[in-house]
This record gives sequence, C-alpha cells and structure tokens, in this order.
Amino acid sequence: MMNWNSALALSTALRDGTFSAVDVMNETYDRIEKHNPQLNAIVNLLPREEALKLAHAADQIEPSERGDLHGIPMAVKDLNDVAGFPTTAGYIPYKDQIIEKDGPMAARLRQAGALFIGKTNTPSIACNLSKEGISFLHGAHQVAQKFKTYILSELIFFKFISPSSIS
Repeated sequence: MMNWNSALALSTALRDGTFSAVDVMNETYDRIEKHNPQLNAIVNLLPREEALKLAHAADQIEPSERGDLHGIPMAVKDLNDVAGFPTTAGYIPYKDQIIEKDGPMAARLRQAGALFIGKTNTPSIACNLSKEGISFLHGAHQVAQKFKTYILSELIFFKFISPSSIS
C-alpha cells in the first residue's frame, strides 16, 4: 500500500515520479471496491480499465508539463458537470443524460491534470429531508477517510467550515 498523508504530498509524488498515476489509480480502485458496497458513496464509476488508460496516458506526460493535480483520481459531487458522465443531482430519471462538456470547475480541474473517475452520491435533488432537518453533506468526511481520495466538493466544505460549527 502506498503512503501519502495529504493531497499536496500525493501531487508532489506524482509530479516527481515517486508514484505513478497507474499505481495510484489501482490503489484508489482497490479502496473503492472494498468500501463502496457499504457506503454507496461513488456513483457512475468509470470502469477500472478505462481509468487505468487515463492513468497510463498521464504517466506519459513529461514532468515539466504536469499540472498541480496531475494523475490524481477525482470524483466530484453529482451536482457538477463532467464530460462523459451524467449529472443527476441524485434524481434517477437523469441517469442517461450524459454531459458532453465539462462545467467550469471540472474544466479547471482537468486542465490541472485531475483524472475523473466518477461522481459522488447526493440525496435526490441534492437535499436530504430528515427528522434532524435538511442535510447537504451526507457523510463526506467519513467517505474521504475510507477512500483516501480527494472528493473536491467535500474538501472545499471541510476546509472552510468546521463540522463542529454545524448545529
């Protein structure tokens, strides 16, 4: 098992060749296969073979041409448009509407070298009504810890809003 303790460390290791994108992708898929059946966190997952082709292509890029997110497997919330994936906002009737063009966020991430492998689950129409109220988060921190991948929308949330500040 590869060891990295932050997205910055992983990014550095991928850009300097300490880790290959193929090795990171294989480890990411091993974790997804182990934990996702219980968590149902990642939806519309790219088949492993296709993800490995993306990783292999990333490994062929000259180190001087590699972006800050070079080779990092990325799953974004199923609210963001990513070319080749449906954007359902958790609404099943949208499951077959494949997006043709990245939205602005995905385009910037892809330009920095991120490799999109799927979308993260979201409650139907992006909200969860429960006896505790409305929740838009849905366990993102626990999911990120299990997969040790970088789920962007949740990381942005946790960087700027402490979970303890939510009542």
